[in-house]
Amino acid sequence: EIINLISESEFNSSSAVFKPLDENDHYRRILICLKKNQVLSNHKSPVDSSILGINGRGIIYDGQVPHEINPGILVKLNKNNSHKIEASEDCVLLLTQTPHPKKK
Repeated sequence: EIINLISESEFNSSSAVFKPLDENDHYRRILICLKKNQVLSNHKSPVDSSILGINGRGIIYDGQVPHEINPGILVKLNKNNSHKIEASEDCVLLLTQTPHPKKK
């Protein structure tokens, strides 16, 4: 199966779009689309996660530490660490959670 992540991108002016792509007992992948200036406020994940920049630019805060995320940049986040995302421009991100948070 081939998935074009750019073609799958969808934006909403009032909130981030979370688009599930695939999952199994071991992982879950979700496309996250944020319009410029949208923010995913501080939250925690019960499993380890990685976020890959696909398109656009943003900042991921791992706790208080900011990391720029651009196309091709991968940010790894440890489970239970507080993090947030701010979109500097329209931004498409690929979230991978391992293991699948509902099947761990």
